[in-house]
Amino acid sequence: MIRPSRRRVQSRGRARDHVVILIVGLLSFFTVQTAQVAVITRFGKFLRVAEPGLNWKWPFIDRVAGRVSSRVNQITLTMETKTKDNVFVTIPISVQNRVRPEKVYDAFYKLSDPMQQIQAYVEQVILLREIIGQTIDIVV
Repeated sequence: MIRPSRRRVQSRGRARDHVVILIVGLLSFFTVQTAQVAVITRFGKFLRVAEPGLNWKWPFIDRVAGRVSSRVNQITLTMETKTKDNVFVTIPISVQNRVRPEKVYDAFYKLSDPMQQIQAYVEQVILLREIIGQTIDIVV
């Protein structure tokens, strides 16, 4: 029976170690695009917010849970409501918003549908506080 030399067995072990280290190293780095931030979790618990550029995380322990855009978003609405003197008015509304860097946690975990929630808030504010109870002369 022919046995492999000890040197050959050691070189295979070293090559396998290098491959494992290379794979772990590649899984550790990730990029975040400009105008985005990434939410990093460790075992499912919020750990930190990663800024744009090349970032590092522990492989198999940390993961990128999601990404949040830091760009300005615009919501365009058209609302129809009735004034105090029973005239129906159609009002175009545009709202711009963005996530502030210190509020990324809240935007990612506390809002289920941010655009819909902002739209509902704006509609309520415009309808209840600004239009209802005003005459057409004031609205226009």
